[in-house]
Amino acid sequence: MEGVELLLGNIGNNIRVLRKKKNISQIDLAEKADISISQYRRIENSTANASISTLIKIAAYLDVGIDLLVYGEEVKKQNEFIQLQEQDLIEKMKELEGLNSTDKKLAHQLLDLVIAKKKLDELVDKIHQPK
Repeated sequence: MEGVELLLGNIGNNIRVLRKKKNISQIDLAEKADISISQYRRIENSTANASISTLIKIAAYLDVGIDLLVYGEEVKKQNEFIQLQEQDLIEKMKELEGLNSTDKKLAHQLLDLVIAKKKLDELVDKIHQPK
């Protein structure tokens, strides 16, 4: 139980530090998180727990990942460690980072279609294999 209390204390402190760095008042952040100012103060002072949805709203308003609120640092994502072998795919993936959100969504949809086609082709091949 001690580890949980320490983690909760860190969340409140991390929120406070980020809020102050961005020069945001407790009242503004409470409003954006859709909670009362008294509830917000209890979260920041670590005397109350924040729901996941509240933490997501706070993180969004502070323009940070929820990992920064919980751990005080960004957590490396597992998919950052994927090793692509084809250099042209690596370059294309780097270019995707610079796209606007609409174009990124389109790129995701196109990739999903190509992957779905591959799975469908594999399924058709499996069906047509002699038994």
